[in-house]
Amino acid sequence: MLTIRVLFLFLGFSFVQFSTVFSQTLNLTGSPQYVRIGDLDVAGSQITVEALVRYTGTGNILSKHTGPPNVNYLMRIGTFEITTSTMFYLMANPYASSMLPNTWYHVAGTYDGSFIRYFVNGCLIIEQPASGTIIQNNVITAIGNQSTGEAEQFFGEIDELRIWSVARTAAQLTANMFDLPNPTTQANLSAYYKFDGNVQNLQGNAAFNGIWVGTPSYGTQPLPSVIPTLGIQSVVTSDPLCFGDANGSLEINATGSNLQYSIDGITYQTANEFQNLTAGSYTAYIRSPEGCVISQTSVQLTQPTQLQVSLTKSDFTSCIAPNGSINSSVSGGTSPYGYLWLPGNETSPNLVSLSAGNYGLGVQDANGCTATATATIVDLSNQVALTSTQTNISCTGQANGSATIQATNGVAPYTYTWTPASAGTTNTISGLSAGTYSVVVVDDVGCQATTSVTITNPTPISVIETIIPPDCGEENGSITTLVTGGSGTYTYVWMPNGATTSSIQNIGGGTYDLTVTDGNNCSVQETYTVTPVGDLGLAVTPPLFAFNAGDTVSLNATTVITNGVTISWGETETLSCTDCTNPFAYPIGTETYIVYATTPDGCIDSVLVTATIIIPCGQPFVPTIFSPNADGINDFLTVIGNCLTSIQFSVYDRWGELVFKTDDIQTGWDGFHKGQPANSGTYAYKLKATQSNGIPIVLSGNVTLVR
Repeated sequence: MLTIRVLFLFLGFSFVQFSTVFSQTLNLTGSPQYVRIGDLDVAGSQITVEALVRYTGTGNILSKHTGPPNVNYLMRIGTFEITTSTMFYLMANPYASSMLPNTWYHVAGTYDGSFIRYFVNGCLIIEQPASGTIIQNNVITAIGNQSTGEAEQFFGEIDELRIWSVARTAAQLTANMFDLPNPTTQANLSAYYKFDGNVQNLQGNAAFNGIWVGTPSYGTQPLPSVIPTLGIQSVVTSDPLCFGDANGSLEINATGSNLQYSIDGITYQTANEFQNLTAGSYTAYIRSPEGCVISQTSVQLTQPTQLQVSLTKSDFTSCIAPNGSINSSVSGGTSPYGYLWLPGNETSPNLVSLSAGNYGLGVQDANGCTATATATIVDLSNQVALTSTQTNISCTGQANGSATIQATNGVAPYTYTWTPASAGTTNTISGLSAGTYSVVVVDDVGCQATTSVTITNPTPISVIETIIPPDCGEENGSITTLVTGGSGTYTYVWMPNGATTSSIQNIGGGTYDLTVTDGNNCSVQETYTVTPVGDLGLAVTPPLFAFNAGDTVSLNATTVITNGVTISWGETETLSCTDCTNPFAYPIGTETYIVYATTPDGCIDSVLVTATIIIPCGQPFVPTIFSPNADGINDFLTVIGNCLTSIQFSVYDRWGELVFKTDDIQTGWDGFHKGQPANSGTYAYKLKATQSNGIPIVLSGNVTLVR
């Protein structure tokens, strides 16, 4: 008996070792194929269901429900559902589409009376407010399907399935994903199934041992490494280079696969580095494809100390040599520092031997950060000070300007050097033309000052006149003037009449001189020539005449105004004289003559006279034949004659039909009728015309058209 007992113990030990090493899973490959575990209700307002799953086809992982109003609990890939006394809750996992088939996951659903939550791999994925106590029903709990109807088959593997009457925390879920120690003593554990070759409830309540529906099938439990360890290992930071810059960076190093990264928990990216960051406190986030988010707070980018520069100056106190100085003091940033002064492009931290003026310093540190400062060197020396007075030129173009320089400060006596040098070497210069004069004043110890004086011309006197000429033979003209420029009051003198007003009235033709003088005795002289205008009544007889070639014609010119009027004729070869009062003309063709009448005060009148030669008109005629063949010879039938002023010309065919008609002397018949060439043959014409001598013409006859 002892031998048998020892063997039994050995065999029992061997079995335990085999079970521990070769843990198994519930492997569902057909339909219906699942496990019924009885009417296992979870009462109250807390629950947790959890399991390891690897799905090949979605369905119920754990079900105690008939439909949405009657759910004690329902767990699927992507949803956790319960019905409470308040309402039915279906909480969908928004990352379910990222949970890949043939991949192991730990999924869990919890309810704590205030929130319903869904966990993947121990990480909270989604939660929503919920309330009420969980409803009870008489439905048999099924693992891998729905016990009523068997229509929601799960395909894949299920392991480590647990049902709790308490809401488990993320830490509790993570701690025992692959094995739950001491299940018979775990508080609030309602059922626990490891599926190591059986479907027993390891919690110890045999009432909820499983019963297979379909063919029992088991797989091999995965190693814990199949659930990736998700965590942030380190966050590497790079601070901004300069105060206020946005060029810092943050790199998140984490464990896990296909992760996304964020520093605000809202916007995620696949790259683990974030650039162009300002100084401040950040939170690093990582998110798995299943929606698990892990964060690390208080990631700090440090603001570098601000690069600052201040200047200390000593003002210019000597007029002999520059002796101002500026010293710089730099703080913050990162040494070494570089310096650049303007003006001058000096690169030392301090400046010496400075004249009065504005100076600026730019400082750059080892990171390229910059700071600037400015300082003004003030002239505190006993410098020579200059004031000037001047007298401008009194009249335009004269050289009577002057300037005086008054020197103060410094040490007397002073020397004066003017440019141009011809101006002189004293403090007062005179006899100046318009222009700019510069002076350098040097005191007895060599201090100097420079200024300039500009001598200007006054505005020139300008006269704008309005002349109304007199009528011929009358003294009713006027000259009105408007004077500008110069200075002071103007005086006027007119010659030859001696008038002293700005305008003169009742003048005849002639020359008038005006002298205008301003308050500086500057003057301007203007000369105006006034020419009378009007009609002298000049007439020539005969004013228009016709003549035969070679005739002699006497032209007689007369005027209404005769006192002092002279008559002259324009140049022509056919006049007997060109300056006589009444010449004889010998026209050999049509001629135009011009005659002038001039009064002593310059009033001129003129008349044109035209002589037209008489040309014999003769009898017009119409050709008896024409050939409109476009050879350029005799192509048109026209009326030929002199002196014709109007015509009515008509052409008819042998049947009396009108084929052409015109009243234009220049237009002839082209041999066409109604757009077609007229036939060769004889045509009749009629002509009515009037000559320039008034003689009427009436003709008729025949004409032959030849093509």
